[in-house]
Amino acid sequence: MRFILYYSSLLSLIVIAYLIANHLLNVVNKDIKEARGELDKKEIKKSRASFYKSFDSKLRKNERVNSMFSRIDDKLIRLGNPIHLNSFYYLLIKILLLILGIVYVKNFFSTVSVLLSILLFFYIDIVNYSKNIKDEKLMRLDFPEIYNALEIDTYAEIPFDKSIVECYDVIKNQRLKKAFSDLSAEVITKKDIGSALNNLKSKFNNTIEINSFALTIEQGLQTGAMREMLGNQRRVLTKSFLNSKDIETTTKNMKVTIAVLLLLISASSIIVYSFATKIFSSLNFLLK
Repeated sequence: MRFILYYSSLLSLIVIAYLIANHLLNVVNKDIKEARGELDKKEIKKSRASFYKSFDSKLRKNERVNSMFSRIDDKLIRLGNPIHLNSFYYLLIKILLLILGIVYVKNFFSTVSVLLSILLFFYIDIVNYSKNIKDEKLMRLDFPEIYNALEIDTYAEIPFDKSIVECYDVIKNQRLKKAFSDLSAEVITKKDIGSALNNLKSKFNNTIEINSFALTIEQGLQTGAMREMLGNQRRVLTKSFLNSKDIETTTKNMKVTIAVLLLLISASSIIVYSFATKIFSSLNFLLK
């Protein structure tokens, strides 16, 4: 029985590693070929006819399955999807990780093994959420520059559909850069700013900065007070950034102070203990 469990867990690990590696390789190769213009229609059709994609399309014919897959796809997009998985690969890897976790618990049953199995099952979600939190922190640094670039363009009376293109150069976070690239392309081609801003919001997990940006642009275009609104947002975000830096510096200083105090207390305790030991030993010697 242990022999079967061992090899089934090993097989699950090999399959998971192969699926992730194969998927990432396909994504990279497709991006390279698209950039070079080498991905022709025949190759696209051929790639779509692969086993996994054909199986995925068959599953999606069921309305409930399609609805579930769509929700998972939306969730992955909002979290940045750093592993570049679609809903089918996401569920398949989660199932394999679940099997691996069950095998591990059966072989080495303990509280630690149960916790590790749960951690293993939610590994992809942990990666997605942690990467999303990191992206949100970095994006906060980009938005004052975005507002500043758009505000400068309003003085030159440059239309929004042209000034939004310039934001690409001031953005440092790659995920936000890609989202703004799609935004500018959609604004230029479709001329529907409202729809483009909604699509921008759908790519992020209800991020405050993204929602505020979309609301500012919409209200600025409606009221004609774009310059004032952009300036206000830039000042608010700059002040917020400086305050967060002050808090971060204060927190670091406090941690250093606490660490120094703990070291002093530890050193003092050792000194007091050594003196106390010597005093008691001296008293015992005198009393004898």
